[in-house]
Amino acid sequence: VILANALTKNMSLMHLGLGYDISEARGVTFSKLLCDTSSINNIYSSNHTLEVIGLDYNRETTNDEVLKYLVLNRNTSRLNPIDRRLVPMCKILIHHPDLADMKPFYKLKLKVLP
Repeated sequence: VILANALTKNMSLMHLGLGYDISEARGVTFSKLLCDTSSINNIYSSNHTLEVIGLDYNRETTNDEVLKYLVLNRNTSRLNPIDRRLVPMCKILIHHPDLADMKPFYKLKLKVLP
């Protein structure tokens, strides 16, 4: 929990080798780190930089909940590495599909969010 909390504001660490796989209990903590779904602001403030968490740098976690957010971070940043703001937008739309028309937010470049 302490490690996950420390990584909340991380903007540079992309690969984290833990030496162990993420259990279900730890998975909840790391999933919340990568996408805190308690509010739109919390999703936006979640970690969108981490791309790999695993036993070491060659073996990624098998925790499906954590893995889906890592894959989203990794794939979205590769599609558009210059504009990482796409990652939080995707996560917001996954958990709030009622906001499908986000064109007004695109024009503001998400300046309305923290």
